[in-house]
Parts: sequence; C-alpha cells; structure tokens
Amino acid sequence: MKTYTLNDVIELVDKYEGDIVNFCSEEKAVDDIWIKKAEKTLGLQFTTSYKAFLKKYGGGEIAGYEIFSLYKDCVEFPFNDIVHQNLNYYRKEGFATPEQLVVNRTDFGETFYFDYTQFRDGECPLYVMLPSEDCEYYASNFYEFLCKRIMEHVGGGMTMQTKDATEILKKVGWEPHRDEIGDMFAYYHLPDRIVRIHYGVIDYGQDSGRLWVSSSLTTVAYCLGCEYINGKESQHQYEDMLISSEENFGVTALEFFENHVKVALNKVLAWAQEQDIEQKLREESANHSLIAKALLGDIEALRNYKSISQLYTPEFSDYEKMTQVERAIFFAEAYKNNELDDLLARKKPKQRSISLTTATRILKTEGWLATEPGKMWLVLPDRFIQFDFGFIRLHDDYNVHLEAEISNEEISVACHYIHDSGKYRKISATNIYQSFNTIGGGLFSGVDKGIDIRVETLNEQELIKISERIIQWARAQDLQGSIEGKTLVQKYNYNTDIIWHLACLALTGKINVLKSYQNLLALGTISEHLESNIVEKSVKYAVEFAEKHLKILKEREVADARIGVQSLAFLNTVSKTLKMMNWTVYRDKNYNYNAYFISKDRIINIVYSFDRKGKIPVVVFKASLSTLAFSTAHRDVFFEKPQYIALKEAEEVYTVSSVEVEEGKLKQICADILEWADQQNVNQIIYDYAALPTDSEFCLAEFHLIALILTGNVKKLKFYKESFQRKNYLGFVDTITRYDIDKALTLAQGYRTFFQKTL
Repeated sequence: MKTYTLNDVIELVDKYEGDIVNFCSEEKAVDDIWIKKAEKTLGLQFTTSYKAFLKKYGGGEIAGYEIFSLYKDCVEFPFNDIVHQNLNYYRKEGFATPEQLVVNRTDFGETFYFDYTQFRDGECPLYVMLPSEDCEYYASNFYEFLCKRIMEHVGGGMTMQTKDATEILKKVGWEPHRDEIGDMFAYYHLPDRIVRIHYGVIDYGQDSGRLWVSSSLTTVAYCLGCEYINGKESQHQYEDMLISSEENFGVTALEFFENHVKVALNKVLAWAQEQDIEQKLREESANHSLIAKALLGDIEALRNYKSISQLYTPEFSDYEKMTQVERAIFFAEAYKNNELDDLLARKKPKQRSISLTTATRILKTEGWLATEPGKMWLVLPDRFIQFDFGFIRLHDDYNVHLEAEISNEEISVACHYIHDSGKYRKISATNIYQSFNTIGGGLFSGVDKGIDIRVETLNEQELIKISERIIQWARAQDLQGSIEGKTLVQKYNYNTDIIWHLACLALTGKINVLKSYQNLLALGTISEHLESNIVEKSVKYAVEFAEKHLKILKEREVADARIGVQSLAFLNTVSKTLKMMNWTVYRDKNYNYNAYFISKDRIINIVYSFDRKGKIPVVVFKASLSTLAFSTAHRDVFFEKPQYIALKEAEEVYTVSSVEVEEGKLKQICADILEWADQQNVNQIIYDYAALPTDSEFCLAEFHLIALILTGNVKKLKFYKESFQRKNYLGFVDTITRYDIDKALTLAQGYRTFFQKTL
C-alpha cells in the first residue's frame, strides 16, 4: 500500500492549481501559536499531516469544496474555520462526537472526518460518513485524503454521477427533488401510496461509482394529516414518511447501467406495495400517534386526549387559539366526511392566498433576517430573538403556528461554557443556547410547543401585526428576573435545567452555592439536588466560569460607585419613567445607561448619563437611530461588535435638571426624539452607505457591506469575494476579511427583499 507524503500533495496541487485545486499560499499559512490555540479550543491535537498542510497552504478548496482550515487574518475563528465548523455546527447539532474532527463535506452529503479514537504517533485515519449515516474508511492520513480527493475529481475511476441516475429516474416516471443542503430525493406515485427514495452516487474509494438508494413511503392523507396537526404546511410536498425500509436497493459501480438501475427501482416499488399501511397506522395509534388515530377515524379517542397546556401570552390574547388535539379532530372529521377528497386526489390545489416564501419576504421588510422560509432571527440592543412560523389553511381560516425564543449574550456564553467543557463561544442570534424564555412555554421547537392562532385572512397587514406582537412579547420578557428565578436551590433532573441553573448561579455571583455543590459531589450526595450524568463536569466548569465572571460583577460595582449613590438614584428614576413609557432599559458593556424604542422597522436608542459639571446637575440624553435589519445584519457578520449599531446620531443633545426629573418632562424629550427619528430617510442613508468606495474607513467599510446585504446587491458582493480569492483586497481595511465577505454574500442571497428607495 502506498504511503502518501507532503511531496505527493505538492505535486498534485502544482499540476491542478487553478483548475480543480484552489489553495492559499505559504505566506497566508498559520504559525504554531495559532495552531496550538485551535487545538486547545477543540480539545484535540492536530495530526502531523494536517499541521503540515496548514503550514504549507493554510487552507483552500478542492473542486469548490472547502477544506476546513485555519486562517491567521482573523482575530477569532471565522465561519469556514475548522474550529467554528466543528464546535458551532457538527458537535452542537450532534453530527460529530468530540473524538471526530470534520474537515470536509460535499454537496451530496458525504462528510469526511478524522477518527481520534485511533490516534497513534501523531496520526489518525480519516473516515467518510455517507448520507445514510454509514461510515467507511477513507484514508490513512491527511496527505492521502488530499491526493484522493484531487484524483477523484480529475476523473480517477468514476464513470457515472448522481445526475446520470437522476436522468434515468425521470425516464421511468420518478419526480426528482434536491433539498436545500444538496441531498437528492425522488418520488413515485402509486394509486394509494407515495414512494420516496434518497439516492446518490459515491465518488470516493473502492465504492466509487456505486449508486446507493434508501426508500420509504407515505400517503397523501398521512402527509396532509401531519400538516393539520402540526399547524403548518411542510416545505416539501411529501415530507412526512410513514414506513422506511432497512434495505439498500442500490447498484454497484460495475452494474451501473440504465437497465440495472431500473431493476433496482422495480425492487423498491415491489417493497412499497408489500407494506400494510393500515397495520402500520394501528401500530402508530397504539403508540399514541394523533395522526394515526385521525386517519383510523378514532375521533372519540382524540376527544379524550389531553392537550399540553400553554402559558398565557397576553400579546396574542385577542386571537382564537387552537391545540394539536383540536386540529387532529378537525382533520379527522373532515377526512371521515370526505371533505378532503379533491385535495387528497391532487385534483384541487391547496387554497391559500399567500405562500410561506412570500410571507417570509414580507417579514424581512420588518427587519427580520432569514436564509430559509419561516425561520428568522432579529437582534435587539439587549437580546436576541429566534422566530419560526408556518401556517395551514383550515377551510375558511388559517392556523398560524408561532415559535419564538429569546436570550442574551451573557446567558448564552455562560450556558455554552458549561455545556462545551470550558470553551468560550462567540454568540449571534442564530447560535444562542437553548432558551428558558419561549413563547407559550416549553422547549423551543418541541412537540406541541409555541402557540397556534387562528386568523381569517393571512395578508401583509396581518403578518406585520404578528411581527410586531412577537417583538412586543420579546421586549416584555424580564431576562434578569428569569435568571434570578433559575438560581433557586431545588431538585433538578434534566441536563438542560441543570446547565441553566448552574449558569444563572454563576452570572449572579452565587459562587458559594456552586462550591457547595462541589462539596456534595465529594460526599456523593449531589443527587439530592442535581441528578444527571453530566453533573460533575458541569459543576466544575460552572465554578470556573463564575470565578472569571466575578471580575465583571466587580467592574459593575466600581462603575456604579463612580457615579455615586445620589446620581444613581436619579438615573434609576429616569429608567423607571422610561419603562412606563414603553422604552426598554439596559446597560451596555461599558455600563452606560441606555433605553430603546421600536417604531415599525426602526430602533431609536438613547444614552443617558448624569452630568455634575454645572451648578445644577443634569441628566444628558443623546439619541441615535438604526433599523432592525441593519443592526441584525451587522451583528450577524461582525460577531464581536455591539448589538446596536447607530445609522445616524441626532445633533441635538437633550438635558433635564435633577430637580425636573418628572414624567411630563421626559415625555416631551422622548416625543421630540421620536419625531426626529421619524423624519430621517433611513433608506437613503443605507443607499448612501452602499455607494461608498471600498477604501472607506474602518466603520464605514463595515456599513458598506451591510448596506449591500440590505439592498440585495449580490453581484457586487460576488465580485468582492472573487477579488479576495485572487488576493486583490480592493483597498478594504485590514479588519475586513474574506470570511466577512462570504458571510455578507450568504446573507444577501438569502435576504433579497423588496427594498424601496424613498427620496
């Protein structure tokens, strides 16, 4: 067996550079300090061959597929970095264990990773995980991995590709479909059931050229029932499968001819026709499936089914609510009375006045960001919001399913530190730790979680109203009160509850309680309070985080002492009055007093401080404004920056003397500030930033990129990306990296809203 070396890699890279291979140069490569920092963050030692690659090339792509690497031009680990990808995606989502290090993924769902359970003498083999989740040996070291990947794309042994299988499927009546991450599916309609296959052609190793096929089946009624009971339409036509096969119906590379593929597909259809759907429904019904009970017509059992209660949500108290069980009964009765026959026979399209994509586009005009329909996020100055929604038409009305959760940077950093064994994570709206503040109560995206509201007409006005209510709900949540509530010493059994509890103890400086847990661990009696297999590790890192966080708590005390007791009293009076006027009050990272107000898609922020320079002390108010979309996009691209970024600052500074601190005076100041904000043409400001040259100053360069996102200028961002790949940095300041450009381009491609220029 050939032993691959760095020289083998260099030879192939030199031969195919600019064609199949696009690697960085040695000048851009990282040093040992950066490598050790990454190893410490990951908790793994890089292999000798991988470190040689990092020092020689730094990173790059093979056939357009990124090799996860390290890049020294960033202060922290960027989006495509191996540390970021593994910690913030593969490990977080459960796709990789701490003993696996993912280094590459293809559009066909093949994931390549180091297997550190076999780490010996500075090396470990690489495996590939197939879309079926089967894992196969791929290479003995990273040199062999690189050489194989290059040669496979040169054409080393592969004669058929997934697209060839797709063409065969079309010929014999299957309907191919590619999902958002590149996986291929195809559907075949039998009289009483729908067959789905998940398929692809392997492009590596000994099995290169083999077509793999996994199959499952469903019915139109089952899919429609799932939509009714879940309260929202599936994004794909037939998403919910009833029965799956354990057999792989694929063909080998040697058999990969059209007639062999047809034989395999016939086997799939034969398997599908043999399945007893009614028996499967009875089994599912016995396991308390609402959908199965509805399809079997067991309406009495559904009426006796107890719904999970939801917390009262005052922001939506004027809407009629609907539970899963109520929707199941609604569907069961309509199905039993043959009211859905036309829909089930696909003779009549679903009645709807709006699509999920259109609804998402409307919500983007209100400031929300989204890269896929129905899943959005928003950044407010003091908290993050994640918002998922979907809907389904129920005869004359719509059921709208809403899920929302909020968190802030402080809570998420603490929870992730404990959960990730002492590792700090950069927090954005899309990677907050699982929240204990969710609409309707319960775990976010859980079964029967969130709330369901019934609306007569789902149009732009109704969607804007829902958006405003979600933001209103998010602002109304008392995060500090929630943190205090989680510090209560009682019995905790679930991992998530334990991490929440420990994080909140750390954030509130209750290190004595955390150390008492350490003592209970030593005595072996911790289970009286915390019972889980993660307790010992979690308590250790909670104490560690709490000791570090004490510095921040002391800094806050020093900042307050500097202001003085009397001045603090005046500022607190101002804060209480602003809260009564529906402003949200918060302290920024410099411990300054702030308050913000949301009007349509705008954020109006004021910073207020106590000035004792004159004869009579005064409270000084400085106002600025931004838009929800601008602040959200800016924080998404530039993680290390504040959550609120001002588009424009007011020239006028407002003051009120300490003897005039009263509601009437503050109301007038706030009214003047809101009037000023309403007069500003924010669209024109954003277009002006979009027109800035690339050699603009530090902050202006950032604003330029964000403006291009919001105006949907994908073309210019693609040009920037291509220029950066050619190492032409177009005069951008050094703080703008290729990863900032990549992130901006991704957001712009997903944003593409109807942004109107108002002059």
